[in-house]
Amino acid sequence: MTRFRRAGLIATGFTAAAIGCGLALAAGVALPFTGDGNTIAGCYSAGGALKLRTASEPTCPKGYLPIEWNATGPRGAQGPQGPTGPMGATGAAGPEGPQGPAGTIASLRSFEVWGSKGIGVWGTGTARAECPAGSLLTGGGIYTVDSTPIGSEPRDGNAWEATADAGIFGGQVQAIAMCLTTS
Repeated sequence: MTRFRRAGLIATGFTAAAIGCGLALAAGVALPFTGDGNTIAGCYSAGGALKLRTASEPTCPKGYLPIEWNATGPRGAQGPQGPTGPMGATGAAGPEGPQGPAGTIASLRSFEVWGSKGIGVWGTGTARAECPAGSLLTGGGIYTVDSTPIGSEPRDGNAWEATADAGIFGGQVQAIAMCLTTS
């Protein structure tokens, strides 16, 4: 038998044993671990056959060599750092853009965005208010009708969410987002 064929049979045997161990673990079957709980005991024949040793068959039959392998191998060394990826289509960073116009306090405008959510009997509801594109969320709040506030907080960078619990008659929760934009 050629060396490559024997190596292929050994690899096939180890693969079959690994699959068998995985299936046995999934089925809740005890594996033939040695005393340390991490080493699996088996037998290997010159013909490439592989079998696991068990409590009922703790030794290898005639013509088989005893072998052991770890269920979990040792951690390998860290590999080298990979190369830096491309920065753009040409592989270089693009040119810096021009500076925008200077803003003034007089050019800023604040406004509110409201979001509302009805809440069923004994239910919980969350309302969301989102500042439109080009504006900035600066704060927010909650308003409830026949419900108890649970939480009120910013979400996803430019939105405000408010959550409340309703009682026996249901209720409503409203989220208020405070937004800022240039006029």
